[in-house]
Amino acid sequence: MSKKILLITSTFLPEQNPRAFRWGSLSKSFMEFGYTVDVFTQKHKDIIRETEANGIRYCETDGYLFHKFINRHILSKAEGVIIPGEKRNYSKTSAIIKKFLASFAKIFIWPDISGLWFLSSRKKIKELLAGNNYDCIISSCPGFASHLIGYYAKMKSNNIKWIGEYGDPYSFSPIQSKSIFSFINKPAEAIIIKKMDYIVVPIEKSKVGFLKHFPFINEQKIKVIPQSFKSIKPDAGNIDWGYFDHKLVNIVYTGTLYPNIRNPNILLESLLLLKQSNIEKYKKLRLHFFGRYDNVESIFKKYQELLDDKSVILYGGVLRENCSFACQKADFLLNISNISDYQTPSKLIEYLAYKKPIISLENKTSAGLNWPFLLKVDYKTKTMVKFFKDILNNKFAVPFYDYNDIIKNYDIGKIRDQYINLILS
Repeated sequence: MSKKILLITSTFLPEQNPRAFRWGSLSKSFMEFGYTVDVFTQKHKDIIRETEANGIRYCETDGYLFHKFINRHILSKAEGVIIPGEKRNYSKTSAIIKKFLASFAKIFIWPDISGLWFLSSRKKIKELLAGNNYDCIISSCPGFASHLIGYYAKMKSNNIKWIGEYGDPYSFSPIQSKSIFSFINKPAEAIIIKKMDYIVVPIEKSKVGFLKHFPFINEQKIKVIPQSFKSIKPDAGNIDWGYFDHKLVNIVYTGTLYPNIRNPNILLESLLLLKQSNIEKYKKLRLHFFGRYDNVESIFKKYQELLDDKSVILYGGVLRENCSFACQKADFLLNISNISDYQTPSKLIEYLAYKKPIISLENKTSAGLNWPFLLKVDYKTKTMVKFFKDILNNKFAVPFYDYNDIIKNYDIGKIRDQYINLILS
């Protein structure tokens, strides 16, 4: 065996998002076990990677002229690539143009906005396959273009084992692609997963979803490997931490907010109703949001009163180390659940590091976890107001629990070993 892995992922370090962090940690762990990792990813504006860094070899593609334009002027602004410290103060005209182009790309590019990456990737993939004796290809979704590239690589070198990893489902996701070509999502995905040697999903419910929507799949081909856990060294940075008043109940949310998922409207409405009761102790609650909120800025403006009286503090995109510092200072950590049974928010796994009670706002589905310190609340105004009152009236006791009993299940070394077992099988 050459002990070489080709990882195909649309996002990787130093990008600041959960999937980039996860595959960065796993790649490092693979190397500690004696493997060489080549990362094939797409270029992003303002993200500079060396050809080789920290033992990882990088291969990036930008590609065709329109792809370059989309990548440089839309992807890095509209698709969640957070550049720490970057200001996003666009002119009104510029913002309208960017929004229009992003919408255009989502409608006319298949399978999603990462599709153009596939077009520019084939030549580089052939060069990588010709110059390296890989034991395994791992493609990571989303975006689905990673699996398209993995399929192309598998067709060129059928003897290489191919593991397709799904952080989120694709064709049966409740958040469907807006492309006019989305009617081919399911038949195309069926062709692709038939060629995979293994399909990796993070939770058992995801496996059930694949077997339901693709009944031809051999159940043994689908492996449940949870998302990995890695503690992050906290760093205060240059952030003003004065809003963490020890006399208040401080609740911290980290991550990007969206209007269709992780929408803060009911949360803010509940907090406003609580404040308007004019009972002093019900004013001792403060929400801290770390991460992009430009997608829901209009929602926050509806509750300007909460921003003005500092009941809600918006920090914007910050470094992961800053988020870690905030989570350590929090009384409660906050999660807004996905709208699908087939997903478990990576945020819940990340929050384990801080050994704090987690409030999970549940939509139509459950987070699928039953940790004693995971406080599930129906994401409805009435139940939210009651829950907040119970906290402030000291009626809510979080049972003591040894967090390490759960953390060990998400250890990065344990997750790595499960992948290596698939590679060697």
